[in-house]
Amino acid sequence: MASCPLGYGSGKEKDHPMACAACHGLAFEPTYALVCKCVYCSACVGDVRDCYSCGRDVEGSEPVLEFQEKIDVFLNAHGPKEKRERGMFWLEHAVKHERKGNFMAADARYIQALEAFKEDESNSKEEISICMSKQAEIRWQRLSDVESGREMFKEAVGQLISGTNPENVNFTTMAVTYMKWGALEHSIANLKAAAELFKCATEARENAFVKGMCDGEDVVASRFALANVRVDLGENKAAEELFRELLETLPRGDQLSARGKAMRQIAEERLGDIDTKTNRAQT
Repeated sequence: MASCPLGYGSGKEKDHPMACAACHGLAFEPTYALVCKCVYCSACVGDVRDCYSCGRDVEGSEPVLEFQEKIDVFLNAHGPKEKRERGMFWLEHAVKHERKGNFMAADARYIQALEAFKEDESNSKEEISICMSKQAEIRWQRLSDVESGREMFKEAVGQLISGTNPENVNFTTMAVTYMKWGALEHSIANLKAAAELFKCATEARENAFVKGMCDGEDVVASRFALANVRVDLGENKAAEELFRELLETLPRGDQLSARGKAMRQIAEERLGDIDTKTNRAQT
């Protein structure tokens, strides 16, 4: 039986002529490097001076529309057939594009992944939510589309809780999504919304901790984010309580990770600032 040249069905995907030589994802808006005519994504080829495939000097580029037709034909014949497998395929290529900074391609591949996941009614809501959350980050952080990012975070949370028994909710995924959504609101100074989202993240982390789905430091990280927003809102008393609470929770010495040490240091500094402001107000 002949094997697929891309390695589909074997679990070992191979490098192939349809992959971008820079990001290794399936070429998006396929473009030839000149004069060698090796294939790249249109967004990837611009920074290439020596071709990653053949080593020749790159003197320019040209779009190659017929190459996309070849990709479509090949995927129809040899690509993943099952809806979930197709979703995972596009998700994998989205990550490849994202790692190399080709965010328009990554965004398009996340859309394709979501379409495939949603077609399969038996598919995990968690996978759909994670995919949405990753795309929301790209929309917000890389494509400067805050409103779209916000809507996708909102939908990602909705996927996790819609029609799901509370006992079966993945609180870790929910907490991560709330944290990212809160960071979006914080970045545009929408502080009250950010505080509410970080509070939701903290509650989800606490539930995850009870179920053994995360460690105590993850819970502290959510409280830390909430405490920082409380400071920005001028709610120093509430912030002080949160900072003192997380300092009591964090272990000391070698038991603390680098993240934990950083949170402890910043919390102590923030408490010092709050004490200074309180003393000034009293004098």
